[in-house]
Amino acid sequence: MFVVAIAAHETGPIDESRNVTKSDLASWALTLLDSEGSVGLQCSMAVDSNGSLHISYLDITNGDLKYAANANGSWDYSTLDSQGNVGMYTSIGVDSNDKVHISYYDLTNGDLKYATNANGTWNYCTVDSIGDVGIVTSLAVDSSHAVHICYWDYTNSALKYATNAGGAWTNLTLYYGAGEGSIAVDSGDHVHISYNGGSNDLLYATNAGGSWASYIVDTIGQTGAFSSIAIDENDYIHISYYDRTNYNLKYATNSGGSWLCTTVDSVGYVGEYTSIALDSFNNVHISYTDLWDYDLKYATNSGGSWTNYTLDAASLVDSDTSIAIDSSNHVYIAYSADYDLRLAYDTEVIPEYGSVGISMVAIASVILTLVLLRRRAPVREQN
Repeated sequence: MFVVAIAAHETGPIDESRNVTKSDLASWALTLLDSEGSVGLQCSMAVDSNGSLHISYLDITNGDLKYAANANGSWDYSTLDSQGNVGMYTSIGVDSNDKVHISYYDLTNGDLKYATNANGTWNYCTVDSIGDVGIVTSLAVDSSHAVHICYWDYTNSALKYATNAGGAWTNLTLYYGAGEGSIAVDSGDHVHISYNGGSNDLLYATNAGGSWASYIVDTIGQTGAFSSIAIDENDYIHISYYDRTNYNLKYATNSGGSWLCTTVDSVGYVGEYTSIALDSFNNVHISYTDLWDYDLKYATNSGGSWTNYTLDAASLVDSDTSIAIDSSNHVYIAYSADYDLRLAYDTEVIPEYGSVGISMVAIASVILTLVLLRRRAPVREQN
């Protein structure tokens, strides 16, 4: 069932005069994490209750699922699944016990797979093997540690949903003619999914009303690709996404009671591979790429209006970005550049807007210079 909701649109406020380069970002640091082969593509990151980072990503050289974490005080790297050609389209989540859950695609068999260390050791299972499924997975964990995954069924061109909330895995086809999606759960463990509709619109689905319902959020041009969804403490929805018609980064929210769509960045070809996160003050933070220059970009409204930054202009950013914020409001972005797994992070915490003469960039921190190990032409996904 589709319930049509008319979304308002606006093009601001965007402060293009503050669209600065990496050299102006005194509080941001860049670091190289993993450069063993061609790695880091389609990465996903989550932060646990201790502020430790967990990243799942693809080792394209070996066709493996890899995992990196700094929970032990330094970065550890491991290959989790090497059975066939696996590890594509990963999505990671951490439960309240700091156990890790990862969904990913098995290219060899065309299956959706899942890995977890919830029982103390890593275990793996196939969640869905009917047709070619598991492309572009997105995972969320609820308060009862049940796992929820949305993913694309290539065979039927459909958006699917899987969960183990009932104990065993169950799969459901939500909408035919739909594309990739992003999933989140609210404070009541209801599921919310943003996704790309068959007409390249931004759509939103939820089971918060007891049964699944879908809503139209944005139909202006070919939009809705690379969407990422987050839910604030009041259970309002926030979605970042790509406007393919105008090559813009866009943002939608229903926090005002109805859907409002905003163009966040329109300089160049920007907005692919978006990832969204909220800080403890419900400020929005979005990581994304600049397709024209292959740069890592970052946008936030934590200063009161939207501001865009280029974080890494020296590397060739290859594919997905993934943003996470810890309980101290440090912002982290995992991304792939030059076929390496890299991390950008803000060394300063985010103060509450209006508390002490806020500037997004506090000019008093250390900049780490990113050393390029090599420079190769990036591989871009075709959609």
